[in-house]
Amino acid sequence: VYGEFVEVFLQRLDFGSVVSRLERVDLATSKGFEGFRSIDFGSREQGESQGLLSMQIDTTEPGGDSLRLAIDLWVSALNPL
Repeated sequence: VYGEFVEVFLQRLDFGSVVSRLERVDLATSKGFEGFRSIDFGSREQGESQGLLSMQIDTTEPGGDSLRLAIDLWVSALNPL
């Protein structure tokens, strides 16, 4: 999984594409993410070369497990393969 995570970040994704993909994450239709109760996503562009994005995830899993699950979610949402 972590190799896939690196592959995702080696892509040349623009901010708009990343935001679009992460906004479409739907826990009701996603499999393997039952440890998440809810996800709130926000983004804001700051000029032509900067932006902010945030995810607030309510989880049933403890610290490290929830972080690994979040990485799996990002890989799943952003991986072009």
